[in-house]
Amino acid sequence: MPRLTPTERMMLLLVSDSGMGKTGALASLARAGYSLRILDFDNGTQILASLLKDDPDAMSRVYVEKCTDSFKNVQGRLLPRTPLVAWTKAVTLLSNWKSDSLGPVSSWDSNSILVIDSLTHCGEAAMRYHQSLNAKLGQHPTLPDWGIVQTMIKELLEMLKDSEIKCQVCVITHIDWRWREIRGGKENLQVLGRELEGGFPSAPGNKLPEKVGSYFNDALQVVCTGVGPAMKRKITTVPMVSLGLKSSNPTGVKREYPIETGLAQYFYDVLGSNPSGVKPLISEAAE
Repeated sequence: MPRLTPTERMMLLLVSDSGMGKTGALASLARAGYSLRILDFDNGTQILASLLKDDPDAMSRVYVEKCTDSFKNVQGRLLPRTPLVAWTKAVTLLSNWKSDSLGPVSSWDSNSILVIDSLTHCGEAAMRYHQSLNAKLGQHPTLPDWGIVQTMIKELLEMLKDSEIKCQVCVITHIDWRWREIRGGKENLQVLGRELEGGFPSAPGNKLPEKVGSYFNDALQVVCTGVGPAMKRKITTVPMVSLGLKSSNPTGVKREYPIETGLAQYFYDVLGSNPSGVKPLISEAAE
């Protein structure tokens, strides 16, 4: 009978609202010796060049492929310019990352991290691609459209969690906050306000966000505390609101990590090592 073994591979979901520093947090992983292979759907990886400019070795381990579509003005509307490239480029790179001679993702080792930044815009690229195949670009998606695109994203996530994939995986996404109406008055018809129902990883459709977390063993959130000069961003393993976070080593990780070094520290706490062979420094914020 197969025996349980320590975690050797990370399937990490990193979530937050926009502008919280999710992409910049990847810098600590490059400094820790990991090779980052980033599918950049957000066109937002320039921050890594700024954060790593003092560390050429770490910079050399970051590979970025921009997976974005361009748009054109058609009678006052901005419509995707064909042929679309974002979705097909990403899928092709996973099959064979030729541009940097990295080969297929199935050949990468545990010192490499595939990053999808972000699942939010990856889903939008998938929808544009699907609509282009059916001459529907610029139209509002129908229920069948949403169903097909959700299947496309689920198949992507299924592939990434396949046991044949040996590299680490980090999928970044925004949060889909769900709100519930508070009603009252005669026959309960008056809307009195709203209350937060919960948050889910942003993905196409209404049902898929509720299932995205099931593809990952680890889910972290970037949060912001304080205001003004006292404001700090940090990575938390414990949700501050109704949002499903989890860890594959719940007794070995801390409640929170500083955003500057947190991902490298978290990887080390879960995996027990890193490519550099040097244990990350633990700051007071992570104790």
